Amino acid sequence: PSAYSRSHAQYHPSFEAIQKKYTGGLSYYSGIRLPAEIPDRPDFWKMNDFWWAYNDVTAPVLILATEKDFLVPYSMNSQNLKKKNIKVVSFDEGLHCSFPIPYQWDAFSSLLQAYVMSHSEGFQLREEKMQLDVSEEKINMQPGRLAFRVAWPNKKNKFVRIELAGFQLSLPIANFDFQFKNPELNSSERRMLERWLQQNLKVDLQSVKGKKIVTVHWQIPR
Repeated sequence: PSAYSRSHAQYHPSFEAIQKKYTGGLSYYSGIRLPAEIPDRPDFWKMNDFWWAYNDVTAPVLILATEKDFLVPYSMNSQNLKKKNIKVVSFDEGLHCSFPIPYQWDAFSSLLQAYVMSHSEGFQLREEKMQLDVSEEKINMQPGRLAFRVAWPNKKNKFVRIELAGFQLSLPIANFDFQFKNPELNSSERRMLERWLQQNLKVDLQSVKGKKIVTVHWQIPR
C-alpha cells in the first residue's frame, strides 16, 4: 500500500511530473487486468492508494521493505502494517528496488522460499539428479561443489547451458519444474529460468573408480 497523497509529493519531485502524464494504472500495458472492484482511472493519487483494501487482506503476505525508501516511505507504509497474516521484514540497506545489491539474490530467494514453505502444509520436495562422466574433459578441479554460471537461455532452445571452469553442460529444460506453453520463451520466462537455476541447481564433482563424475541435482515438488 502507498500512503502518499498530494501533500507528500515533496518526498520526490518526479511525482508531480508523473501526475501530469498519468492516464491510468494500466495505460502502459494491456496484458494486466485489475479486479472488478478496482476501476482503472486517470487520478494518480487515488489509483495508488490501497489502504482502503488493507483490512480485507486475509492471505499470508510477506513484505520486504527498506527504511531508506524515498518513493514509498517506510514510516508511512510498511511500518504501519499490524495484521497477523502480514509479515514485514525491514532492511537497513537498499533503496526502493535495489535489495539484491547489498544483500544478494541468494539471501532473498531463501527468505521467500522459507516463507512460502511455512504456509504450505503437506508440501514436500523430491530430489532429481543427472550424472555425467566427464573423464575425457580437461578438468583441473578438485572433487567437491563446483561454481557455475547459467548462460542466458535461448528462446527457441529446449536446453539450458551451464558453464563451468573448462567445460559446459547442456541440460533439458523439461527436467525442471517448469511448464512453458509458448513455442518461444519470452524475456521474463528466460530470466525466471536463469534465476531459478542459479539459485536451486547444485553441481558436484566426484572421483568414482578412477572416473570423473559430475552430479547435477535440484529439488522439485512431489
